[in-house]
Amino acid sequence: MLEWFVLRTHYQEERRACLDLHRQGIKSFLPLARFEQRRKSDGLLCAKIQPLFPRYLFVQIRWADRRPVLHTRGIKSFVGWTIDGSLKPPAVPKSEIKELKSRLQEIFGLDVVLMSRPKDIVPDTMVYMLFGPFRDHVAKVQAVHGSRAEVVLSLFGRHVVKTVDKDHLQAA
Repeated sequence: MLEWFVLRTHYQEERRACLDLHRQGIKSFLPLARFEQRRKSDGLLCAKIQPLFPRYLFVQIRWADRRPVLHTRGIKSFVGWTIDGSLKPPAVPKSEIKELKSRLQEIFGLDVVLMSRPKDIVPDTMVYMLFGPFRDHVAKVQAVHGSRAEVVLSLFGRHVVKTVDKDHLQAA
């Protein structure tokens, strides 16, 4: 029976291990999330897409077929597995994986887990620009067209209308 297990990886080797498992035909899942932090140098808000659980990823296998997984580059061990291998680690409930996958949204071509359901970007709301030359500017949403939004920026005393992806905006 196929079960989900948690793997511990070497430092910053999650993506490599996930890719190598995929190349071997082994189903794996590396949840990514968008994290925002201010840069120390200039105080600007930057968004980065990083693993949700650094140094960990999920793999779906039969426990008897674990050997190829353990010999994959970047993999350190199964979480909860004893050194002598006498005990099988606990399986992750399928409902947990399903919940994580239900929160996936594509951002810049990557499937990213949304940690909190974002507020809807609707006309007449104030938003922060997250990316590009207008990063950290506050704008007002004028109209929404599918996955894009028209925002009004106030620059040098003038109002400028710009169309951007809704993924590049955060409700203020």
